[in-house]
Amino acid sequence: MVQRIVTGVSLVALLMVLMYFGGWVMTAAAFICVCFAVNEEYNALLRNTEHLPVRWPTWVCLFLGALLTSVFGSKVVVPMMMAVMLLNILIIMLHEKPCLEDILFSNLPLLHVVLPGMCIISLTSVEPR
Repeated sequence: MVQRIVTGVSLVALLMVLMYFGGWVMTAAAFICVCFAVNEEYNALLRNTEHLPVRWPTWVCLFLGALLTSVFGSKVVVPMMMAVMLLNILIIMLHEKPCLEDILFSNLPLLHVVLPGMCIISLTSVEPR
């Protein structure tokens, strides 16, 4: 637990320093930090459980979201999140034993980490006055 807290605090400190530079440096750093955070959230959620969440739509949303929000801004965030959440639900409903907890564990990192990460990446395109 202490290692997760230290990792989170160090990533936030790194992002605060890199906000000074902005541009593609901030975008790349935010993307790397969000990748670490998604991995940590899945590891924390799935420790000692028997659930089978779907991970790959979250990772696809992260990679496509980083690309699309850096090009088009924040207007692509909500439709992409809705599409990935519905895809997660559909995939889990097609399992042999669908479970509500699997849907929740699939969508939790999407809402806790990927959504704020895409918002941070879209903020890197804002020009200061």
